[in-house]
Amino acid sequence: MKKQKMLALLFAAIMTMSVFAGCGGGGQAQAGSEGGAEASQTSQGGDKAASGDKVTLKFLHKYVAEPFPQLFEDLCKEYTDANPNVTIKIETTTDDEIKDKLRVLMGSGDMPDIYQVWSGEYTKKFIRAGATLDLTDYLAKDTEWKDSYIPAALGSFTYDNKTWGIPTRFDAMLYVYNKELFTQAGIEKTPETWDEFIAICEKLQGAGITPFSFGNGIVWDAPHWYGALWGKCVPEEIMQGQDYEVTTVKIDHPGYIKGLEYFKQLQPYFTPNVGSTDHEMLVQNFYAGKGAMAYLEMLEFQTVYDNMGDNFGWFPMPDIPGEEGDQDRIHGGPEGLCVSGYTANPDVTVDVLKHLTSPDAEKRKADAGHTSSLIGAMTSDNFCAQALEAMDWVLNETSGMIEWCDCGFESRITEVLLKNGQDYIDERLTAEEYIGKMQEAANAVRAEYAGEAAAE
Repeated sequence: MKKQKMLALLFAAIMTMSVFAGCGGGGQAQAGSEGGAEASQTSQGGDKAASGDKVTLKFLHKYVAEPFPQLFEDLCKEYTDANPNVTIKIETTTDDEIKDKLRVLMGSGDMPDIYQVWSGEYTKKFIRAGATLDLTDYLAKDTEWKDSYIPAALGSFTYDNKTWGIPTRFDAMLYVYNKELFTQAGIEKTPETWDEFIAICEKLQGAGITPFSFGNGIVWDAPHWYGALWGKCVPEEIMQGQDYEVTTVKIDHPGYIKGLEYFKQLQPYFTPNVGSTDHEMLVQNFYAGKGAMAYLEMLEFQTVYDNMGDNFGWFPMPDIPGEEGDQDRIHGGPEGLCVSGYTANPDVTVDVLKHLTSPDAEKRKADAGHTSSLIGAMTSDNFCAQALEAMDWVLNETSGMIEWCDCGFESRITEVLLKNGQDYIDERLTAEEYIGKMQEAANAVRAEYAGEAAAE
């Protein structure tokens, strides 16, 4: 094993001092009570629930804003009340911190029994490490559970014809637009093709209206545009089939440069000060009418409605005729829950997972504001018409997902993608130079994983 990997494992072992707090049988707090026979069930083999022996499971999620911590507490308590031999210890961390935490835990082999993930390469790295349980047989035995999810969402956790995670919160990128400003500029329909898109931008600008509220102050906004445009310009079998795989990634298809060039065509229509405008500022600018359109995540639609009412509509990234990508795919991907490949109690853990992702649980999450990958969880009782229309469109009009590029590419490639996006916007890098940097990272990733495969 390489010296740096040995050091990484040693560091991971030292850092794995996580304190799990949560709910257990009878609703008692479990922080600091992980010793003894009860805790040993997470590290010793055999399902114990069937015989009534005590089982302790760990659950890690990233929803720190209420009401979600309490909602997960309630869901776990419901399960442990019905199964008093099972204790569930919950740890809640932030969106950013969970990535580092899971990396450390994976290195130590002390993964939570259930943990939260994004689809794409983010999940694949756990699969390669044996840190994720194959759920295929469980889903095959419970087709009602399997068939309750949006196919594109469940497909986002299916690799090599095996399903490794259950999709929860659903998300995708769509354009929202200010209906009043569109009417003011004489725009009667949303664009379906790229040429129509540019024509709308010209019409808005001619009416004295800035077409887009945009900012890249937190560096991932621009890559959302890039990824969607790459999906239009790069064949699916190349972008996802080749370049989202660590052993084959090259990023050498000309569609990558074309996608960036299409982005440049839109740049004259952005609000100013892109580099210093973060996502919240760009959304507030959109609410204030400082841009007629914004490219937002579908999970933001309800908040847009809360601020604008019915004065907004939506449309997908327009088709680019003649380009090689699948024009019917949408850029995005669900969050999800995985079961540890190291869990000592797989059947019990999967049963808990079913409870956490049941129709009742997903409906309660949707009531609290989460877009759901479970069909029917989102209704007119908990979401605005625009969000429901978008979800219906995803279900019936798309051919699948183009995974988030920042989750689809291996992490070293993603680092280059995010780090250099603003330099491309500011013309400190050409499209060729930007893609060249990503190719350099891709070559290093491919060589490393190809070498490991050969060594095996």
